[in-house]
Amino acid sequence: MPSSFVVVTEAACDAAVLFDLSLNVDVHLGSMKEAGEQAIDGVVTGAIGLGEKVTWRARHFGVWFTMTSEISELDRPIRFVDRPVRGPFRSFEHEHLFEQRGEATRMSDTISLSSPIFGRAVEKVILVPYLRRLVRRRNRYLLAQLSGARTGTDEAAALSPREAALDELTYARPLWTRREPAAKIAVDAAVAGLLAGLDNGPLRELAGLPLTTGPFELGQLLDETLTALDPNYPSMTESDATILTVRRYALRYAHGTLTARQLSAWAHDTIGHDGPPVTHPIVNLDDDLDLERSGVGRGTVDSDAIIRGCLRSTSPVAARFRPHVPEVP
Repeated sequence: MPSSFVVVTEAACDAAVLFDLSLNVDVHLGSMKEAGEQAIDGVVTGAIGLGEKVTWRARHFGVWFTMTSEISELDRPIRFVDRPVRGPFRSFEHEHLFEQRGEATRMSDTISLSSPIFGRAVEKVILVPYLRRLVRRRNRYLLAQLSGARTGTDEAAALSPREAALDELTYARPLWTRREPAAKIAVDAAVAGLLAGLDNGPLRELAGLPLTTGPFELGQLLDETLTALDPNYPSMTESDATILTVRRYALRYAHGTLTARQLSAWAHDTIGHDGPPVTHPIVNLDDDLDLERSGVGRGTVDSDAIIRGCLRSTSPVAARFRPHVPEVP
C-alpha cells in the first residue's frame, strides 16, 4: 500500500496565477537549487503542459537520481497531476489542487508513493518527511516569486537562511508583546537559526520549547535569546511592538499569504485609528476598500502601493530591532 501525505499552502493571489507558476520548469528548478536539480531532457524551460514530459536529475541522500515525469492530467486552473514514467519509485503520483477562496487560493499537494528502496516503516519515517520538507520548500519559493512579482523585486527570495531566521526572531518579540500568537514563530525561528549557524544557550533552549509554554516563560526566553545574540539589543516600547506587528502582517501580504482586505481589516480591528501614525495608512485602507466596494469612494484603491509604502516607512524600525550578529568568517 503506498504512503501518502498532503501539504496545504495559502496564497493571496488568483488560482490561475499560482497554477501557472506551479507548471513552470524554471521556477521548480529555482526551488530545488540545494539538491542541484537539473532539467536534462523534454521540456527543460518555461511552462509544461498536458502530455508533456521532463527528465529531472537531482541529488538526494547523497545519491544522484534521474526521473522522467509526465503531466498526465490537467484542468486549468483547478487541478493537475504529474506521474513518473521512469525513475526510482515503484509508484508516485503528485496531485496539485487549487481552490479559489475570495482573494486567496488554497493549494493542496497530495503525494502518494511507493519505493523499492525503503521498506514501508522506513519509508514513513525517512522518505515521507524528507519529501514533505521538499514540497514545503518549493511552495515557500513559489510564494517568494509571487512577492517579487507583486513588489517588483526579488527581495523575499534573496534572504539567506541566517537573515530569515533573524528576521523571524525580530517579529516574534513584538507579537508576544501584543499578545498575538508568537510561540510557533519563535520556536521555528530558533530552529532555523541553529541550522543557519547561529548558536547560544538561550537559542537552543528556545528551539526546544514546547508550543504550550506559558506566555511569561516565552517572553523571558525571547529576551534572553535576543540579548545573547546582540548584547546591545534595545528595549521595546508598546508603540515599537505595534509598528513591528503591522509590518509583520504587511510582509505576509507581500509574501502572498494575506490579502489586502485581511491585512487592513485586522489592523482596523486591533490597532485602530489611535495607533502610531506610521500604521494609519493600513488602518485607513480598510475604510477605503469599503468605500470602493460601495461605489462612493474616489475610484480604485491602490492597496499594493499603500502597503509597499508602509513597508518602506517601517523598515528603519525593523532594522533597529533586528539582532546585529557579526558574520562568522
